[in-house]
Amino acid sequence: MMAYHLLMGLLIGNAAIAAWALA
Repeated sequence: MMAYHLLMGLLIGNAAIAAWALA
């Protein structure tokens, strides 16, 4: 469960950073 949550957090974090950088 922890690895799953960390992985999802990493993906969401990368998506948010990419969206902010492109905005």
